[in-house]
Parts: sequence; C-alpha cells; structure tokens
Amino acid sequence: MSEKWKIELHMSPGGWTAEVNTAAEADQEVSVSASAVEGKTGSAAGMFTVTGTPARLSEAQREAVLAQLRKRPLTLYALLRGGPASEELAGLLPATQAPDGSPGATTVSAAVACTCGRPGCAHAAAAERAVAARLAAEPLLQLAHAGLPREALLAGVLGAWAE
Repeated sequence: MSEKWKIELHMSPGGWTAEVNTAAEADQEVSVSASAVEGKTGSAAGMFTVTGTPARLSEAQREAVLAQLRKRPLTLYALLRGGPASEELAGLLPATQAPDGSPGATTVSAAVACTCGRPGCAHAAAAERAVAARLAAEPLLQLAHAGLPREALLAGVLGAWAE
C-alpha cells in the first residue's frame, strides 16, 4: 500500500513533481526541493513520476485574501514568519485535499499526471496527499502556488495602507 511508498516532493512556482517509489520498504518520506524538476519520468520498476499544476486563485479570490490581510496585520505577520493561517484566511485559500484522503475531499491541483499512464492512479493520489500535507503546513507556500507570492502579498497589503 501507499504507506510503504517513498515520495520525494519537488515544488516550484509553476507546479510540483513527486517521485513515487512503490518498491520502498521504509515508511513514507517527504522531502521538498525549491528547484523545478523537468523531464523526469519513471524509468525503474516501481518508480513513477507524478506532476501537478496547482489550482490558482481568481482575481476576485486574490482580492478577498488581500482584503482579509489588510484588516488583520497580525495574520500577515504570522504568515510571513511561517505560522499557520487563521480560520478566516484558511476559508479563502484554495481548497486542499485532506491529508488522510477522506472521501469528498477536493484536490490541491488543477491537473495531475503520472508516468504509469492511468488516470486517477494510486501514485497520483499518494503524491497529492503529500502535497496537501506540505501546503497545509505552509500556508505562505500555498498562497504562492495559488498566485499570491510573498511579494504580491506585501505589495497588496502595504500598498493599500500607504494610500
């Protein structure tokens, strides 16, 4: 089962890549690299590459997030320091899949593909759970993947305060 799979996660601003080793006997491990991984495919037996494109916020959703942060400067401060998102802000973030993969949960990505070629495969589901767990732990990273990087947050909030 996927509990035994080793997942190496690489995240970049335009998407994410997960190397899923189904032959691994150790518990699932997740490591993150800020660099993009291009052109990798599953070449060894039991090794699959899953790629995903993160869901993006619409202009109205981005403005709603910025409006919440303008009203709550301590929330922005906590985000910039790597803290968790407040309940109000969490409701505005792009929906993420529950780390346990509970039924009815939404996905973290607009498009996911696996080198096994099967749509909706277990490799992709395991990779999405790893990505969801990572984004839940780092809401600032989640916002960056959704189209609101740190610089845009600062410009949107501090620019409004300067007016």
